[in-house]
Amino acid sequence: MVNVRENSTPGSRFRLPSGPAYDPDNGLNGTIKGYKLESQDKAKFKLVSEGAELFIEQIGELDREEKGNYSMQLIALDGGDPPRCVIFVLKMTVTLPHYHTSHYSDMVIRES
Repeated sequence: MVNVRENSTPGSRFRLPSGPAYDPDNGLNGTIKGYKLESQDKAKFKLVSEGAELFIEQIGELDREEKGNYSMQLIALDGGDPPRCVIFVLKMTVTLPHYHTSHYSDMVIRES
């Protein structure tokens, strides 16, 4: 699960917690050729690959009251013919922004 703050801006990237897929087969069948992201919310997120790292990049504004949870499928494809795949379900939760507040303390005096 990936948590995203509601006030994050388009262009923000979220590194996926696990590394790239691994395929124990030999030859082309054991080579991961690519990844793709399947989602009904294509206007909000896209997949970005930089070397061995994968990121989800926010491309749309988020509104927690409108939609607070997103579910996507990250698909890893091997080099076989036909290619085989493994599907990871990725869940993203929109969280409240962090507001800075001053420290307050209260003192209660009781009369007996």
